[in-house]
Amino acid sequence: MRYILLMLLLIPLVYAQDQIILSKDSYLEKEMFQAEVLMNDIKPYDVSILNSLGYKSSVGINLLKLTKNHFFVFFEVPQLDPGNYTLKIKEELKQFQVNEERIKISISTGAVKYTEEDSPFFKITLINNEVKSQTIGISSSSLSLTPSLNSIILPGKSSKSFNIKLDKQSFNFLTVLSIDDFNLPVWYIMNEEIVPFFEVKVEPEEPKEEKGLEFYTKSGTKLNYITKEIQESIPIIDSIIFKNALNITLNKLKISLTGNLEGIINLGSTEVEVLVPNEEKKLDITVNENRILLEESYSGDLLISSENYTFKLPIDFKVVEKAEEPEALTVEETTEELPEEPEVNKTITPEVVEEKLAGKWIYLIILIAVLIIFAYISLRKPKAKKTSFKDFIKKAGY
Repeated sequence: MRYILLMLLLIPLVYAQDQIILSKDSYLEKEMFQAEVLMNDIKPYDVSILNSLGYKSSVGINLLKLTKNHFFVFFEVPQLDPGNYTLKIKEELKQFQVNEERIKISISTGAVKYTEEDSPFFKITLINNEVKSQTIGISSSSLSLTPSLNSIILPGKSSKSFNIKLDKQSFNFLTVLSIDDFNLPVWYIMNEEIVPFFEVKVEPEEPKEEKGLEFYTKSGTKLNYITKEIQESIPIIDSIIFKNALNITLNKLKISLTGNLEGIINLGSTEVEVLVPNEEKKLDITVNENRILLEESYSGDLLISSENYTFKLPIDFKVVEKAEEPEALTVEETTEELPEEPEVNKTITPEVVEEKLAGKWIYLIILIAVLIIFAYISLRKPKAKKTSFKDFIKKAGY
């Protein structure tokens, strides 16, 4: 690992097509990002960091020029959302990953340069991001580069500095200073014919406010976002209006979609050549036409971008099940009983209770009265006189 940066100088001789070489593919927060770049004539505005959606991230980038076609890029990884990022230099891209954890020890620089006019001393600061104390080992790959300390004990949440001294008489083009597992390249340019390298700090670009392009419905209602429920096999055909509210003309606008919106949306156009101030354009949008809905939701942004501006309209579609029409029920097809018709008013009040009780008492009184009358009549009816057998024979004439 100590001589890894020395080997990087030989890589372009064998793999000339790899123009951006990262020290590693995965970084932690507060860790020093390092990349060696083999390109011609790089300017600070050629270097940027893009997130997974293609937007520029606010990062303070250091660009070190060694020769006209040899550069070194470094920066301390700021607090970013974990995920994939891209180092973009001109049209070349190199992906890397940022993890959620924070590195234990931060270092103040990612590379050191010397010229003949520079002092032979250079100060480096180490920062302990942990609560616990840390012991840091320091060593050099060459006797021409001497650190003032071989190790440093850093208490929790503290920082300390040390110096490195360069022996210009015996120094090679590149020496590596090892600080625990971190390798710090130290260059010394002696030949005046080589273009003197310089360190340029690329100030973070102020993020452009995504205003100036306004979105409206066909009826003229202003849109800040689109959210809607969609059903399988039911397409939506509509259009939106976008207006240039800037005081400048926008040229060569490109229209695209992010997230998983391409899986469900067809755009009527993807380019607009010119949009002058206050001019409006209509964009036809077809949703869910001849598409199979494989996900529960579709979300992202509608992007309209020029060379210097990017405008977005957030979109979110939620997939819901299609309502099924009820089947006709027949006696043969079902044995289920139909539900009883609900009562008009199920509220029970004292008046209703009293009325129902009164009705029951009336029926009871009438029933009792009928029983009494029936019993009275039955008791009043004369009993039949019993006839002996002899009397019966006499009446019969025997």
